Amino acid sequence: MHLNKFLIFLFLFKILFSSDFIILNWQNIKNLKDFSTTYDIEIPYVKIEDEKNMMNEVINKGCKIENFKVFPIGITPKFKSKAYICYDSENLIIYFESEKSENYTLKARKFEKEEGKVWNDDNFEIFIDPFLTKTRYYQIIINSIGQVYDSINYIEEIPDPKAADPRETKKNIIIDISWDSKVNYNIKVEKNYWAVVLKIPFLSFGFKNAPLGSFIGLNLCRNYWETSELLQWKLTPGEGGFHQPDKFGILKLKETDSKKMPLIFINNFYPGYGENLLYVDYKKIENIPEEVEVEIKIENNDTKEKFIKNEKVVLKGIEGKIKIPFENKLKGKNIFYYNIGFKNYNFGGIDFVDLKSLIDVKLDKQFLYYEEKSLNGKIRFYLGENELKKTELLISLNENSKREKIKGNFCEFKVATEHLKEGENIFSITLYKDKDKIEQYNFKIFKLPKIF
Repeated sequence: MHLNKFLIFLFLFKILFSSDFIILNWQNIKNLKDFSTTYDIEIPYVKIEDEKNMMNEVINKGCKIENFKVFPIGITPKFKSKAYICYDSENLIIYFESEKSENYTLKARKFEKEEGKVWNDDNFEIFIDPFLTKTRYYQIIINSIGQVYDSINYIEEIPDPKAADPRETKKNIIIDISWDSKVNYNIKVEKNYWAVVLKIPFLSFGFKNAPLGSFIGLNLCRNYWETSELLQWKLTPGEGGFHQPDKFGILKLKETDSKKMPLIFINNFYPGYGENLLYVDYKKIENIPEEVEVEIKIENNDTKEKFIKNEKVVLKGIEGKIKIPFENKLKGKNIFYYNIGFKNYNFGGIDFVDLKSLIDVKLDKQFLYYEEKSLNGKIRFYLGENELKKTELLISLNENSKREKIKGNFCEFKVATEHLKEGENIFSITLYKDKDKIEQYNFKIFKLPKIF
């Protein structure tokens, strides 16, 4: 009798604590940068020799943009516009020109404070997505007397209150007018046209120098009250109006000397909480300095806290990979900037991550039918790469549990449920580091009774 009980115990122990009790299918999420991006125009480097003659220099040496269309239908406007774009080591330079009738007086007002009303004047409007995020972009508007509006805008997905399904979302635009573009400009108003040339510092976007070889999202627009026309270089019809960065044009900063340009890019970076690693791949062609400066900056949208790390790195050999460790303890919505610079070259990138929860757990279902033999789901970890290596995961279902080292930042799991009791059960996921509990997530799992 005692032997039978012992054999039953061994049988149940083997089932509950075998590898079949919890099966984890680990995967790594690669945040690879796409370097095969196609672009609309490639803009040249122009060294402005004479600031007083800057308009003519940009027209003669810059890349021309024309064929502006009327928003949103795409017809040819009554009065045409054109632009010329180039860059120097510190600025993106845009010349913008629009025709007008000789007797028309441009609508322009001076405002006591910046509040966006300048877009109700005749104006030129520029949208810039310097990191090609398609969600975070800058807006600059200027009228004919030099009134400037500038803001940084974010697009976020929020629950759609009109949708029956709570999982459906809609886009919401957040506008922050505290951003200062530090733009310099010259304005020219003639009888049959008016024009402006703008120098927008790359430093305003977080670049120390011109980000050579980078891709930048851009749209150019013009508001014209004589004919009530809105013009765009790239049409953005739809609910978002002008604020649709996924429809912007893409420009590339032409490299000044490809034979001497180093190929440097940031790879395999998925930022998170705790100890992170930034990987920098490089290939040296010739005349590249052995030492580069790397800057990592984290900015928290919720608390406005900032973390900055600067490090000088020696490049060894013709090609290689740099690993730069850094720690992030800022929870909430974080923006990660990273820049690599030397001499007049600069390479940069940006990532976004919401660290309000360090793991995201999705269960296929919380109510299990009697016949179902497993609980399935997914786990996404928002931890830095080094943090992942030092963290353990404990998965528990009632009194039964399995502890395992984390082997990636994403996994699918399957938990055996044949021996669950009917009614309420507790499923728990806990993160540990050095035996200290970091976070715990509990879920109620209900097993429905057998129906005869």
